[in-house]
Amino acid sequence: MQDHKSNSSPSETPALNPAELASSRHLSREYPSSRGTEPRQGYLIINADDWGVNKETTNRTLDCIRRGTVSAVSAMVFMDDSTRSAEKSLEMGVDTGLHLNLSAPFTSSTCPTSLREHHEKIAFRLRRHALSRLFYYPDLARSFEYVVATQLDEFRRLYGSSRTALMDTTICTSVPMCNERACCRPEYGSDRIFHLDPGKRTC
Repeated sequence: MQDHKSNSSPSETPALNPAELASSRHLSREYPSSRGTEPRQGYLIINADDWGVNKETTNRTLDCIRRGTVSAVSAMVFMDDSTRSAEKSLEMGVDTGLHLNLSAPFTSSTCPTSLREHHEKIAFRLRRHALSRLFYYPDLARSFEYVVATQLDEFRRLYGSSRTALMDTTICTSVPMCNERACCRPEYGSDRIFHLDPGKRTC
């Protein structure tokens, strides 16, 4: 009897078509209620960081999105692949929030000089020692406000979003300077989604 071998390897994960991709964007499962009642429906949202930081990172994340293993991305602006990654996100309908960058150098040639100057002041202070992020620096308040506002504006320009979710996973939850005044002014249209209190939602 002749053996028939499959053309695809069992370990390979096929890419999903658009309909399957939309339905798998959030992986769901039932989990027991803490009160012992009927199970509740829960959602697992898998977020990929550094979307747009460079072409390689964007492409690898894009592979995961196509296979339904990533639900959302946090996008960086004024980086090498920020424009292309935004086009891909809009094309595929990927849930996208802003990765607020307060320490990594901006690598895009379109980054304004004034933004680089204010950003470098903040990054230098945050990198001085391991505990730098735990303190508030009044002399940098205006720089923080400018850096946050400029990144939010660029995010809205690229993604056409009227409201922005701040999705940085390290800076927002550990820097007191990134406070209500700098990040969550009403005119920015952003929601406060980071907290220092136990049990509260962080980015």
